[in-house]
Amino acid sequence: QNNKRSIFSNYQLEKLEERFLKQSFLSREERVEFADVVGLTERQVLIWFQNRR
Repeated sequence: QNNKRSIFSNYQLEKLEERFLKQSFLSREERVEFADVVGLTERQVLIWFQNRR
């Protein structure tokens, strides 16, 4: 199994933290939209939020 850890840019981490402080749970639609804005996959956002919680 070759699961590489994702490397997030400072910008992405800043945006993830910012969004998490406002809202710790995202719906699928919110996740897809947010992932598109920060340039990550929906799954990367999902996992990051799960780990952060």
